[in-house]
Amino acid sequence: MSFTLGLDLGITMAKGVVIGVICCVTVLPSMILIFDKVIDKTRHKAIIPDLGFIANWVVKHFKVFIIIFVAVLIPAIWGYTHYEVYYDLAGTLPKDLDSVIANEKGIRFNSFVSDDIPETVEPCHRTRHLGTEVFQSLQTHGNTWAQ
Repeated sequence: MSFTLGLDLGITMAKGVVIGVICCVTVLPSMILIFDKVIDKTRHKAIIPDLGFIANWVVKHFKVFIIIFVAVLIPAIWGYTHYEVYYDLAGTLPKDLDSVIANEKGIRFNSFVSDDIPETVEPCHRTRHLGTEVFQSLQTHGNTWAQ
């Protein structure tokens, strides 16, 4: 007994994509050309007014906007270089929260590489990889359990 449902779905999806692309390239533009008059008749009035005068005013006074940009850029660069950003959301949680207490009691990386785990619990073919460079490269900076 074999299940070919996945194969059938894949072929059906591929057919749908090919037919959809062909329709978008051939049928849709021709329908737009045929029904152009009907499309123009049913077009509604623009809701947003023309804001071209604002664009013209900004282009006329571009020097003011350059000065404002530089004036805002200087404190932004200073703030970027002097503000320490951390992405560890667990560091902002209260220490008496149940999940924080559970994380503190959880397994730490040091228990993996030390002699705390007996050989009978973790066989040698698993524990020899824990101290390797490959395993340590899997650790991300800032994990509370890996500190």
